[in-house]
Formats: sequence, structure tokens, C-alpha cells
Amino acid sequence: QHEYNRQREHLERNVEALKQNIGKDIEMFMNDHSRLMRESVSLTEEMNHLRREAKQLKRRHKAVDLEANQGIGTLAGTPMSDGIMPTPPKAGGRSAGSGQSGRQLKSNQSTSSVGQAQREIEMQRSTIMTLEDSLRRLQVDLGVMATANTPGQASMP
Repeated sequence: QHEYNRQREHLERNVEALKQNIGKDIEMFMNDHSRLMRESVSLTEEMNHLRREAKQLKRRHKAVDLEANQGIGTLAGTPMSDGIMPTPPKAGGRSAGSGQSGRQLKSNQSTSSVGQAQREIEMQRSTIMTLEDSLRRLQVDLGVMATANTPGQASMP
């Protein structure tokens, strides 16, 4: 009987210890799960923000390309910042306190990429002007050569 009671007490202590361990494991699991859910929500919001910003940049890029193709605007003299700067995210789009430093880093990278895009646009416009000048010269040369080969026609200026 005495041995039986000793073993029973030992098993009861083991059961209590196991219950405590399971409780701790469940609590850790719940904490990890809630942390992962918060991170997931934050990352999803960040992805949506970046998608919206990418769409806006694509639209502006198309507008700038269209403007360049139509010859509207000047190469130097007017700043291009009026149609190129990204718009800030909508208010309430993120929960307060989540990812502040990440957003600031993304904002700085976005501003840097806008400046880079402006420089590239200026370089492309300069290249376009150079190519247009070359084209005009070639057209004049071909026009002169074509009229020189056909008798009776005056050469074009």
C-alpha cells in the first residue's frame, strides 16, 4: 500500500508538470501565431501600398513617354517633379506603429528612384534630340542625293 501511494504521488506530480509544460507550449504557440498574423497583415499592407505606387509610377511613365513622343514640354527649364513624385499612402492604410522604419526606408528609396528616373528621362530626351538631328541631316543628304540623280529637279535646302 505504501509503495502504491508513493508511485501515485509521483505520477500525479508528473501529470501536473506535463500540464504546466503543455500550458507553456500553448501560450508560446499562441504568442507566435499572433505575432505571425500581425507581421502578415503588415506585409500585406506594405505589398498593397507598393502595388499602388508601382501602378502610379507606370501611369506617370507612360504619360512622360507620351509627352516625349508628342514633343510637349521642354528639355531643360521646367522641372519634371510636378508629375513624377509618388503620392503618399492613404491615411489609415496601416496600423499605427507597425513598420515605421521600413516605410521611411521605402520612402527614401522611392525618392531616390524618382530622382534616378528624372535623370534617365533627361538623358533619353537628349538622345532623342541627337537622333532627330541625325535623321534630319540624313534626310537632307538623301534629298540632295535623290535630286542630284534625277535631272531637271532642283535640290531641296
